[in-house]
Amino acid sequence: MNKSPQALYIHIPFCNVICGYCSFTRFGYQEKLADHYLERLIEDLARVKEVETIYIGGGTPTALTLSQLDRLLSAISPLIKNAQEITIEANPDSLTDDKIDCLIQHGVNRVSLGVQTTDNQMLKCIGRTHSFEKVIDRVLALRTKDLPNITMDLMYGLPNQTLEDVINDLDKLLELKPVHLSLYALTIDENTAFFNRNIKAAPSELETQMYLEILKRLTTAGYQHYEIANFALEGYESLHNKHYWQYDDFYGVGVGASGKEQHVRYTNTVKLDQYLKKETQFHERIELTKADEMFETLMMGLRTQQGVSKDKFYNTFNCDLSIYQDKFAPFLKQGLLIEDKSSLYASEKGRLMLNDVLIALL
Repeated sequence: MNKSPQALYIHIPFCNVICGYCSFTRFGYQEKLADHYLERLIEDLARVKEVETIYIGGGTPTALTLSQLDRLLSAISPLIKNAQEITIEANPDSLTDDKIDCLIQHGVNRVSLGVQTTDNQMLKCIGRTHSFEKVIDRVLALRTKDLPNITMDLMYGLPNQTLEDVINDLDKLLELKPVHLSLYALTIDENTAFFNRNIKAAPSELETQMYLEILKRLTTAGYQHYEIANFALEGYESLHNKHYWQYDDFYGVGVGASGKEQHVRYTNTVKLDQYLKKETQFHERIELTKADEMFETLMMGLRTQQGVSKDKFYNTFNCDLSIYQDKFAPFLKQGLLIEDKSSLYASEKGRLMLNDVLIALL
């Protein structure tokens, strides 16, 4: 009997303001529309069994009113009896004191704070409505209310951003001593305001310099670079995201949410009206072959410091990683991949060049 997924992703698509770079499924917040959405979302949650981790993302989940947030968190209470980690994304300007109290009351034990940059002028440029002073205020509020497990998102490669700007961002964030940081290079997709305004991402050479500087400074400060874009103090790695990187099944609930269950990877419809009316269930649904799953296990595992477990790979697919030996060989020789008795993993340089490695493995 197959085990049900142990991770649940819930998508709240509403935002008070749409950021210039955002390509996620998102819509401007309207209270009645959000009420209708929560009704539909709670119907979808009925199929979900108890899980170990829940991640509520968006959009901006804290764009919901206090009563709507309470309603959402009440709806997931039957699913979290044994949950180890319950994360919610929050914007500093919509995370009020009473919403923090609501999160704590319902067992939320991790907050992902959208910081992006510490430069107030740059924040305005990318469409953020908070200041860095507001970030500091909300971090202090969370810690005062005994919710210290805070992860912060930081972007680099922003319009006209310099290497010195990134260093300044890191210095200011490190003063706050976050337990976890997620670092993302700016990408500009077609369905974004930045694309429509012809704003360009940073040149690849500068972006690489920024990434290497981030890596150096955070590892020097004691953070483990446990996944390509993620750094954590010991004991604060994201349990939910580990389900993704270990290629476990997970539920995806809500408009535009992705999931993987029983050898099927899916993305729910990204059309809000279709989701509310139950007209179309999926934007994409792919039945995965054994070859698909073997490659995707490598793709996800090689993102992490731990890499791919040989035993788990064999137990899952009844074949050995050595079937890729001819493709691995050049990268092992170059030191981009490293193999030991228990695992295959990418070196720091290998993770920097992981796309090239994976293309060769296809």
